[in-house]
Amino acid sequence: MQPDNFLNNLVFDETDEVVTTHFETETFWVERITSSGQTSDWYEQDEDEWVMLLSGEAELELADGTIIALTPYSTFWLPKYMRHRVAKTSKECIWLCIFLK
Repeated sequence: MQPDNFLNNLVFDETDEVVTTHFETETFWVERITSSGQTSDWYEQDEDEWVMLLSGEAELELADGTIIALTPYSTFWLPKYMRHRVAKTSKECIWLCIFLK
């Protein structure tokens, strides 16, 4: 086995987020998401999610209207079924996301 670099082969697409799964087991998985100005619909996931924004700026919106502003190295815990959406992303955002089943 060879080590991998989490930041290798970055792709930024102005129309869609790019999701790369780096590791997956039966109980969790790790994704790198690159975004560049995208927003999302509302999520109510069946999994817990921990996010860290590695570069760029982003905002998450919670169902009660709370805005969570993220800058590089900000982290946020999203328990399963917490209604949320990505309200804003700057160009060249890199996310580290860990999902727990």
